[in-house]
Amino acid sequence: MICWKLTILLLLCASASAADLRLEHQRSFEAINLQGETVFQHEMTEVVFLSEQAARYDARIGSFIVRTEDGIFLWLDHEARTFAEARLPVTMEELLSDDDKKCIESFPGVVKDAEATVQQTGEEKTIGDWQSAKIHVEGQFGEGLSFVDDRWITHELEVDLEPYHLLIGAKAALSLRTRGWIDELLAEGGYPVESETIESSPKRRRIYRNRLVDVREIESDETRYQPPAGYVRDSRFPLDFRCVGSET
Repeated sequence: MICWKLTILLLLCASASAADLRLEHQRSFEAINLQGETVFQHEMTEVVFLSEQAARYDARIGSFIVRTEDGIFLWLDHEARTFAEARLPVTMEELLSDDDKKCIESFPGVVKDAEATVQQTGEEKTIGDWQSAKIHVEGQFGEGLSFVDDRWITHELEVDLEPYHLLIGAKAALSLRTRGWIDELLAEGGYPVESETIESSPKRRRIYRNRLVDVREIESDETRYQPPAGYVRDSRFPLDFRCVGSET
């Protein structure tokens, strides 16, 4: 009888660990001109999937995937039905085209990270079901572009967040705005519940908001972290950098 009960318990534990976590985010974007008028607004839903050894981020433009077991970072372009693949850790330089690399050689210093400070504020509050702490990021990028990022982080999700943190770090490596300071932010651990980023320049302001609205367990599926059937390796990662004078 004891062995039978132990077997059931082990099966239940195995079943629980096999489940993936689905986290749904509501995101919004707002562009504001010099007169303070909203010239563009957009809302979208983005979803994160987490398993014990993988993470997937479904965004408007496609999907990013990290698999920790084989150290792979993937980008899926669902419209073109293509994918790009790189090994972790990811750097922007290794993903640049040959034309971009030649351009950089001609213009040293063109690839320049944002400068930013990451600060724990000591502020805490409950957002939804999660006790959260506020982290403040402030920095500048290029000539005349500054940004402020306030995000509330929770440590109450009972899941290994290593795949998620690796995914965000790899995704941030694709952007000059984030790759210079993202490691310091990720070192704080936890998962974002709410955030607001404001980018300001002499010509406009852009406001990005993000809120975690749903967390649930779903059935594990290894194919979720693989390129779908029919997708071909023919895609470039969506970098926010393009060297002036390059051909691609």
